[in-house]
Amino acid sequence: MIAGLIGVTGINRHSREIKDSSGRVVGRVSCRSNSANKKTPKRVNYNMRQISARILKCKTSGSARMALTGARTKVAQLKRQMNDYGIDRYELEHAIIHATKIMRVAKKKLKHLQEEETVKKGGPCAGEQAEMEEEFEEQLFEDTQNKESADAYGDDTAQEIMRDLQQEIQREMMKAMQEEMQQMLQEMTQESGLDELMEELGASFSVDMDPEDLEAMKKKHRNEELKDILEADMKYLKAIFNKLQREKEAGSSIANAYANAMSDSGGVSLELCGAEIPVDAAVSPDMAVMTEGANIDYMA
Repeated sequence: MIAGLIGVTGINRHSREIKDSSGRVVGRVSCRSNSANKKTPKRVNYNMRQISARILKCKTSGSARMALTGARTKVAQLKRQMNDYGIDRYELEHAIIHATKIMRVAKKKLKHLQEEETVKKGGPCAGEQAEMEEEFEEQLFEDTQNKESADAYGDDTAQEIMRDLQQEIQREMMKAMQEEMQQMLQEMTQESGLDELMEELGASFSVDMDPEDLEAMKKKHRNEELKDILEADMKYLKAIFNKLQREKEAGSSIANAYANAMSDSGGVSLELCGAEIPVDAAVSPDMAVMTEGANIDYMA
């Protein structure tokens, strides 16, 4: 009576020993494959909803500014991963594209909220001030990133103090410029009789915008932001879906590749009493399963 016992002797070699009722090995069926294992690239750790969710929740320009900073940081982090040659390049490239689009939405959300707050507070030239603040913050962010890269082992406390000082100087400069521009505009209005013209220049110069118009403007802004986020998400998901589809199709060809590998110097062989007998490659190793009570003829 012969019993079958399965064993694995290597990554690309599978064998099945054939024993008699006394436990003596009388034969062995082995399967060898010469195909090399491919190293799977590392997946990109990227949550496409992380930043966009923060953007959608922003209600003030202050929170929008923080979301914009987070979006810029995420883009910078992803770009630094380009130096990792073991990572999935396709996923990383599309993650960077998506994160960059979300960063643009964050900038748009900040600008929209600043416009809405300007309408509520009124005051001339507030829109121009918001644009100047944004440009200054962008430059400050770039300078900070460059400095941190160059001085990775520098004094963190000193860098933090320097950033706080720069931000404080920026706020004071903007405040002084706003007061000066307001004063200049008031003088020009008094001298030239432009009171009626000022009332027609638009919402950025008016404190009497109808609540209905303000709500309509807010709704328009939110729709634009949501539309941009959805478009970015759809394109990113489509790229990832196409990649997964290609991987699935490649996986379905493993059986064919296995059969081809069996037809070369590898393959299936039957060893009985020290003599190795080639077996047709079309025979699957699973067909050689030995169960208790099965019989096999062999020459002693």
